[in-house]
Amino acid sequence: MFLLEAGKQVNDLYINLPVSLEFFKKKDAEYQVLSLLSNQSRYIIRLRPEVRINREKIQARLGVGFELENNKNSDFHLFPRLDITAPIADQVLYAFVGADGAVVKNNFHTLAEENPFITSAVIPLNTVEKLNVRAGMRGNFSSTIGFTAGVRYSTIENLQLFYNDLQFFNKYNVLYDDATILNLNAEVVYKSSEKFALSLRVEQFNYKMDSESEAWFRPNTEAALRADYNLRDKIILNAAVFARGPIKARVRENNADIIEEINGWIDANLGVDYIFRKNLSGI
Repeated sequence: MFLLEAGKQVNDLYINLPVSLEFFKKKDAEYQVLSLLSNQSRYIIRLRPEVRINREKIQARLGVGFELENNKNSDFHLFPRLDITAPIADQVLYAFVGADGAVVKNNFHTLAEENPFITSAVIPLNTVEKLNVRAGMRGNFSSTIGFTAGVRYSTIENLQLFYNDLQFFNKYNVLYDDATILNLNAEVVYKSSEKFALSLRVEQFNYKMDSESEAWFRPNTEAALRADYNLRDKIILNAAVFARGPIKARVRENNADIIEEINGWIDANLGVDYIFRKNLSGI
């Protein structure tokens, strides 16, 4: 990825002009059904001029996103970029609203990170977040407990979904469908000192698909509990528990598609980060 950014402060306004380029290409895979898309070079060019306003009561970002993608076709996209935060009760409660959109790069690397059992013969397409609208509140219950609660509504083109594909030796393939997504989210953070922090985040999703009957392999509920402890500024201990609700899977059986429900799961992690120096650490 190549990024070039220029900015200038004018009184209480900051004018920013970032330009970025992402270029990627996938080689042919074994068993791949070749087409004109198989060896195609892909790129995304982004130009996102914006003005940032930082005043005593209001913080805002106003801008626009110009994004050109060369994938299955060459398409030009125009997105709003808006973020406004204002106090309801100073130092206690703030309200925020925002809107934006983006072209999200999908390639074999991003696919394999999300699902390691994806077939290498897949031909990825980009996902276009045509519009994300969000609003919510953040604030403090006390000097040690803070919270954020919000709602997000998104219209998506080419939402990426996985399905079981027996053609590729029982691996997963990918399909794309347009969707609208309603997301409710809340997070509570407890920080007793600079040494200890505890956070709990819960998200609820509602998917409305254009063609598919379900948002395959995407849960409606996600939760994460995380704790961090700083021991003498040398050892960072962390523990996390992630949970996902049940998901729906599309499975091909006897030349017919069936829907199978898969139970939710919980994943627990422990970690230690040793800081040798301020700019050198080990995990």
